[in-house]
Amino acid sequence: DVPGLHEGRPGALLPLLHFALLDLSPPLCRFLSDRGHELRAKTDLRFVEGAWRALREHLGYSPAVTVNQFFATAFAERKVLLCHDVLRLAMQKHEELCATSSPPRSRRRRSPQPWRPAAARGSDPAPVDETFSAEAGDVHDVEDAPKTPPRPCPQEPCPP
Repeated sequence: DVPGLHEGRPGALLPLLHFALLDLSPPLCRFLSDRGHELRAKTDLRFVEGAWRALREHLGYSPAVTVNQFFATAFAERKVLLCHDVLRLAMQKHEELCATSSPPRSRRRRSPQPWRPAAARGSDPAPVDETFSAEAGDVHDVEDAPKTPPRPCPQEPCPP
């Protein structure tokens, strides 16, 4: 709802806050829930009050707008910046929670083997298909590649 964001309507911003604190990261949702911040199944007012409390107490962030200002149809720029900050903090906390919850994995290294030509290894190289020709439409730009979501943690999902 881009026009709603331009006007500062709370209905356009609430889904962003809800996603950042509850749906983006199950470990973050669980972290907040374990600390007494039940943000699901709340009215919009109670959700925002609980979100502000969680942001202050556990993410070290003091929102620039009050709860009453958030529900007013004004302060559009501050509200968008607030949502940006909350998404950034949620990603940081997600990475922090994932780093502390899973022990580092050790990589198993194969023993080094000396290089030998293919003929000495007893295998033929794979045949080359010379019929392939790249058309202009076959090449994809990096911008077309999908953006990667946050790294999943090895934990069960957040309780509903």
